[in-house]
Amino acid sequence: MTSDAGVSVSPDGRAFAFRLTNAHPGAKAGVAAVYVFRAGKVGTRAVFRHKLGPSGCAAGAGFSWHGRYLLYSSSDGTRTVIDTATRTWRNLNRLVRSLPRLSTGERAVAAWRSDFRR
Repeated sequence: MTSDAGVSVSPDGRAFAFRLTNAHPGAKAGVAAVYVFRAGKVGTRAVFRHKLGPSGCAAGAGFSWHGRYLLYSSSDGTRTVIDTATRTWRNLNRLVRSLPRLSTGERAVAAWRSDFRR
């Protein structure tokens, strides 16, 4: 397993998230696990695991924090909100699939409302 998504630091600077996976660019499948390390804690467990679908020419993921909540966006199309305090999560894939598209290659982008200027 390798890290392919970089590291994302929480807004308070007391935690950071990263992903480990066996996927590579062009892979048809793989597995991934999201981990969160907290300041003052020893060791960690995965807060989210999933089977990866095809990722095309890029394997990777993005993270965006909102307090203790982590928005995880994988290159295979998986979109999930993770409560890092309780290790519970809500998969957004069903919602993403229901959104209208202009083309078959188009993918939804997920972001927190607070990420947009008013």
